[in-house]
Amino acid sequence: PEGPKHAVRIERWTETFTAIMLGIVAIATAWSGYQSARWGGVQGDQTARAAALRTESMRASILGGQTTQIDLALGLQWINAYAAGDAELENFYYERFRPEFRQAVDAWLATDPQNNPNAPSGPFSMPEYNVSLIDEAAQLETAVNAASQEAAAASQQGDDYILNAVVLASILFLGGIVSRFDWPPVRIGIIVVAEMWRATSIMMIILVAGLQSIPDEYTEAAEVYGATLWQRVRR
Repeated sequence: PEGPKHAVRIERWTETFTAIMLGIVAIATAWSGYQSARWGGVQGDQTARAAALRTESMRASILGGQTTQIDLALGLQWINAYAAGDAELENFYYERFRPEFRQAVDAWLATDPQNNPNAPSGPFSMPEYNVSLIDEAAQLETAVNAASQEAAAASQQGDDYILNAVVLASILFLGGIVSRFDWPPVRIGIIVVAEMWRATSIMMIILVAGLQSIPDEYTEAAEVYGATLWQRVRR
């Protein structure tokens, strides 16, 4: 009879389609798990790097502050000797200046501060005055912020893959129970729902992988201008 043959064809079709779908889903689930673990490692590396850089930044900042205090102490004593005309004491302090500080002192002396009322108040006001350790601390702090942002981005990538793995696991559940229903409409309904979720999950994997290839400067610019995720992908 046509009825039983039709039912057998539907059953075979659903079993074949379910097997293919579950195979794809199993591979996608394994890929999502791998990517989540991979991005978790990237997050850990960047977090550790940010912590190490922050330690170096604090060290450079502290040493820079100490260097500034030493410059200030020597500089004040030198200015007092300079104002008093004590050349011997003045030279004593001058020889103990850092090369960077000495450049600022020479530039200040070139303005003839004794006779020029428009001269800067002291060598510390000169643009030549610089403490390289403070500059190093600022550069390290910039690197800390960059590493922290990369860690946060890696964490988000890992979370996206975990969410996708959860959805794929739900599809595996639906694929596992579909054979327990004998009524074809129920089987087909479950397969349709599972297939919709599967297509969405695969598109999410492709989307997340595509976002990884976007240069960081474009992503940062999109965040500044308040672009949504869809706008970032579409443009």
